[in-house]
Amino acid sequence: MKNKNVALSEKEILLKEYEEAVSCLKIAEQNFEYASPEFFEVANQELTVARLKNDTILKKMKACNLM
Repeated sequence: MKNKNVALSEKEILLKEYEEAVSCLKIAEQNFEYASPEFFEVANQELTVARLKNDTILKKMKACNLM
């Protein structure tokens, strides 16, 4: 099987980033929901970062008319 280098379009890249961001956000939400008190701050920061990443990708998609 040959290894082909295929360039992804901007749309494909953003869609992959969005899928990954949604997955990370779901995990962060679950970790936050079940965090023990000693891990609350870490879980809160992870959730904040995941939300920011998700929001940023949505803004990029909107700017590229993908929504």
